[in-house]
Amino acid sequence: MNGATWDSVKVNLSTNIFFDLPKRIGCPDCNNGGTEWIEIELTNGETHKVTFEYGKEPSLLKDYLIKIRKIKDMNNCN
Repeated sequence: MNGATWDSVKVNLSTNIFFDLPKRIGCPDCNNGGTEWIEIELTNGETHKVTFEYGKEPSLLKDYLIKIRKIKDMNNCN
């Protein structure tokens, strides 16, 4: 993914709000339902990873995940 594409995804993402999300939301992979996660690393090296049930992303992340999934599909990333 080139820098411009990534910039278009993260332009409105508030890292402060993202870092306030709990590390685990819902019951990821309960009943073999699957797990998804997003991890952000800041330029200072600080990281935060949020794990959630497959297809049940937090509403705050929905728009970003739609864009990321579209990019993944265009690049045949599995």
